[in-house]
Amino acid sequence: MAAPALTAAACIAALRFERDHGRLPVSIGEICPSYMQFVPLDPFGHGRPLIMKTNSQGLAIYSTGLNREDNRGDADTDVVFRVIDRNAGRVAK
Repeated sequence: MAAPALTAAACIAALRFERDHGRLPVSIGEICPSYMQFVPLDPFGHGRPLIMKTNSQGLAIYSTGLNREDNRGDADTDVVFRVIDRNAGRVAK
């Protein structure tokens, strides 16, 4: 599977995880095996998994892309999909 398709599939799995657990996953391994059968490997990552970074607004799942370097989710060099946390900024009642 190509990097964009695999990264998109991982984001869909993260959204399904959020639907079931009320929060986004904190690691790529948390979506497996319930939402993906295997930890998705980066096609450019020399056998490493896709990278997931979280922040206060959601998460980014990305492949290192053709340069095979982790550019921290830079859309110009990495293959990046972002998921916005629908609960970000909400105050619990």
